[in-house]
Amino acid sequence: MKFFDALMRVHKALALPPIGQMPEKHWTLHVDDHWSLYLNAASEPWTPCDPQSGDGPALKCGECYVVFNGWPAGILHPMGGCLAAGEAANEKTLCAALLAHAKKAGAK
Repeated sequence: MKFFDALMRVHKALALPPIGQMPEKHWTLHVDDHWSLYLNAASEPWTPCDPQSGDGPALKCGECYVVFNGWPAGILHPMGGCLAAGEAANEKTLCAALLAHAKKAGAK
């Protein structure tokens, strides 16, 4: 499963409005004890602040900053991006964590 598919399953399970319609136009999601995501839908850059790793990079519209165990793990966007490819931190484990989060939130 691809990252944005899994992310949108969480978004739907949480019954959130479109990210671009949220007042801040960005979404912070603490997936579990390991993964945190910061997604920008605003037309202007946004710099997220992770409680463990501190300030992240300035994100353009559509970009998602990924943090694993307090460490920067990548920046993803609808056309691709870069994500850690280790044994514990990779797209497969991130998607699995997202799907588990969606299931907890009541997704079918």
